[in-house]
Amino acid sequence: MPVTSAISPFVVRLKGGLVLDKSTFEYDPGEAKTLQNFEPSIKGGYRRLGGTRKNTSNEISGSGNILGITTIGSTIIAARGASLFKASATSTSASWTTITTARSDAVRYNFDTLNFNGTAKVVGVDDDNYAFTYDGSTYALLNGSAGSGAGTAPANPAHVAVHRGRVFFSGMSADTAEIAYTAILSENDFSAASGGGSLQVPDTIVQLKSFREKLIIFCENSIYQLLGSSPSDFVLSPITRDLGCVDGFSVQEFGSNLVFLAPDGLRTVAATERIGDIELGSLSRNIQTKLEGVAEGATISSVVVKEKNQYRLFFPGTSATEANSEGIIMTQTKDGLSFSTIKGFGPACCTSTVISGDEYVLHGQRSGGYIYRQDQGNTFAEDIDGSSGTSMTAVYQSPDMILGDAGIRKIMQRVILNYEAEGVLDADLYMLYDYEDPDSAQPSAIQLTDIGDVAVYGTAKYGTGVYGTTRGMPLIRQHVVGSGFAVGIKIQDEDGKSPFIIKGFQLGFTPGGRR
Repeated sequence: MPVTSAISPFVVRLKGGLVLDKSTFEYDPGEAKTLQNFEPSIKGGYRRLGGTRKNTSNEISGSGNILGITTIGSTIIAARGASLFKASATSTSASWTTITTARSDAVRYNFDTLNFNGTAKVVGVDDDNYAFTYDGSTYALLNGSAGSGAGTAPANPAHVAVHRGRVFFSGMSADTAEIAYTAILSENDFSAASGGGSLQVPDTIVQLKSFREKLIIFCENSIYQLLGSSPSDFVLSPITRDLGCVDGFSVQEFGSNLVFLAPDGLRTVAATERIGDIELGSLSRNIQTKLEGVAEGATISSVVVKEKNQYRLFFPGTSATEANSEGIIMTQTKDGLSFSTIKGFGPACCTSTVISGDEYVLHGQRSGGYIYRQDQGNTFAEDIDGSSGTSMTAVYQSPDMILGDAGIRKIMQRVILNYEAEGVLDADLYMLYDYEDPDSAQPSAIQLTDIGDVAVYGTAKYGTGVYGTTRGMPLIRQHVVGSGFAVGIKIQDEDGKSPFIIKGFQLGFTPGGRR
């Protein structure tokens, strides 16, 4: 038997997420040099992402990308071409019913919700037509002339926000720095006599968001806030004149702040304890090189996954296939904000909602008319039955670790991997030596397979259970070969099996000679 008493252990707890702004010698062992299609888990460690699956087996008719998606109750509202459609979110065989076919030359949709008279409605804009509302049965244009309408409505708004009982619009082609707003509790009354009106900012507006008692106005090169509840007490003031928002579709409320993509990465608009005071915070220094690669003209979209404390930003290039489309995940864990990258989603638009306690994270297809639900199944773009999906490539790579002394050669003996499987595990483990120096021997991949069901006394069947493991957090003990002055590991999964969480690992080595 080999002598194991001289083996030195080195334990690594996985935390900190993807870090790209440190030198080789600055990394903490639990951080990652590569973390693709893994998500920092709120349970600790890094979890391989679930897949995407059609939310209904039926495709939306028409051609081109899905231009917008939102929900009202348990109903999905989606736009394609000149038409709006609806379907049940909870039925895998739901058919799409046409709401209207008159949204000519629509660009991309922005949505918000309102309830001014006891009826919940979606309000939508598309950068080319009049705004509209839809309450699940009635579609109405906000053109200032129908029903209780009055005044001159904005002809083609691109942005909409419901704030303090009024609907605010911007992005009109006639004046990209104008904000139009309705009378109180009347989404189609734009007359000044009723309290409607407009105001100006000195910059091109890219998004509007209601945030607590403020309307935040994101512009190309600046950000403003509107305080007050009526034209008589509206106060418009700058938050910053030195920093703008790259794309309005990046703006989301996350962690009680507004997150947006700025020229220097992800930032927050954060309220302070002082009334009317706002501060800006930078979030993404760790992964700034990834965001610098966002292509001009990329189809940017974003979504918040509440049950995972996550913000997801997608930025596929205009010519990128879905398989090559990229994005990032930002997760609020107990250790702070952690990042990872996404590759293979490529949505055209996103939304999320909770129906009967179950969160639905939905996106519209860029190259077809299907709506997909994220975090379902094991592969990308699965059919309803889980078939025909495209396998994702998920990669975790650790820093290069000197294990205490950079001058001592480490002769590796074993790796003990602490993991939590959600089904069948089938991944590859690579040992990486001396910073992946091609002149150093790099061993072949080691296949990691699930150890099977844990044996529980009184229920396990002899010959099928596994003795001596910890239920829920098993360990894989894997003998390895090779040596080096610095050691790293890489875990790669591309076989389309179930997600799993890597909690941590222990390296066992014996000291060799000093160089």
